[in-house]
Amino acid sequence: DAVRQSVLLKKYEASVKAANKIDEADYKRSVTKLNLRQIVLRPAMPGPKENYQTASAKNALAARQRGDQLVAQLRGKSGAALSQAFDALARKSSDDSASKGKGGALGYKLPSELPVDPAVRDALAAATTPLVGPLQGEGIKDVYIFLNEGSKVELPKNYAAKKATFIKDFKTQRDNEVWSKKQEEQRKSVFFVQISDSHIG
Repeated sequence: DAVRQSVLLKKYEASVKAANKIDEADYKRSVTKLNLRQIVLRPAMPGPKENYQTASAKNALAARQRGDQLVAQLRGKSGAALSQAFDALARKSSDDSASKGKGGALGYKLPSELPVDPAVRDALAAATTPLVGPLQGEGIKDVYIFLNEGSKVELPKNYAAKKATFIKDFKTQRDNEVWSKKQEEQRKSVFFVQISDSHIG
């Protein structure tokens, strides 16, 4: 049984990774730096007399609602008007002391360079509009609103000669991330999931 489970687990891992389609466009997105501004809204800490879990959930919801209100003030604006409005809101409302005084300006960053929850990073990387958010992490419940003011692709100098290797290595990295996430989901599951042939795609 142990050998059978091990074989099935390897097959399941292979099927999960095979379903993770990666191409050159995905690689180029991974090396595209975004000229970002951010607004960070941190949930208030529960008071000493509050139930920690209840208060934490309430404060996380309140932070999300603040994010919704700020985004509503920015919607409908574009170009310079959006940048100016975002700058003003970041200076007034952001809880991130490092970027607040600069109107939320972070400069050119890869989403992977940001110290944010993976779900926030992935949503930012996949965004197709300049204004992104509000995004709330799955772990720490900070809320992020981003403004992408431009982008630039920074390919390695030897990309043309070693393109296939770069894309293969990137796919391996993303495959491992997807598999780790799947394993974490299984660990967090309330019920034990018996790996069987039905899991193999």
